[in-house]
Amino acid sequence: MSQSPHLVASVAINDGAYSVTNTWKDHRDILDTKVNKASTTTISSYDYTVNTQGQRTSVAMSGTAFSGTPSWGWTYNETGEVVAAEHSASTAYNRAYRRGDWREPRQTANGCPNARRARRA
Repeated sequence: MSQSPHLVASVAINDGAYSVTNTWKDHRDILDTKVNKASTTTISSYDYTVNTQGQRTSVAMSGTAFSGTPSWGWTYNETGEVVAAEHSASTAYNRAYRRGDWREPRQTANGCPNARRARRA
């Protein structure tokens, strides 16, 4: 299946020393990858995965800006709200979200060892 003529497949901006390239998913207005380079060195690269509703479910990161290859994963509830964010390299970055009713503010727990489990509490 070819790219829709109404959607941009990729955009690259290059000033000679620094470049940014954004690539979108075929037939969807959803960012697939973002690569930032200084000359030929990749400073940061983000590779996104989405579910059938177009919600980001994960991002894999690489490049000299990161130690190792960290990633994030997100979990959604049945109404499409994000309820957990988990970082692959450190549980200190994990987040759990719980929405109260209309009278209560949204609640956030930081640094959850297992954010998906913590959100159920």
